[in-house]
Amino acid sequence: MQKKNLGTNKDMAPITIGLGPGFEAGYDVDFVIETMRGHDLGRIITKGYATENTGIPGNINGFSKERVIYSTEDGIINNICDIGDLVYKNQVIAKIENGKNSVDVLATMDGIIRGIIRNNSKVKKKS
Repeated sequence: MQKKNLGTNKDMAPITIGLGPGFEAGYDVDFVIETMRGHDLGRIITKGYATENTGIPGNINGFSKERVIYSTEDGIINNICDIGDLVYKNQVIAKIENGKNSVDVLATMDGIIRGIIRNNSKVKKKS
């Protein structure tokens, strides 16, 4: 999920479906699926938009913003862990390689990886 439309359009397939914010059902895509937690999660939208991205991760067991890890360097991500892996706080889950050095990406809490950027993707330092 990119949380915005990066070029998906209805001409790409006989039926197009956008997940979450950034897509307009009936315009960009045929249908949009709601991805915001709550009673509308999974709702099929035939006209209009999903709920906008709040930028605040859902609260699970008292953790919210700790559940999202941002890059501290520009570079290429080299994933060590994958979706579904059990990890522990301060465990190295990825490395950011930038040609000068390699920076460890550490788990901020114990848990299961629920999402991760595609391996070998360019990442930017969060400013």
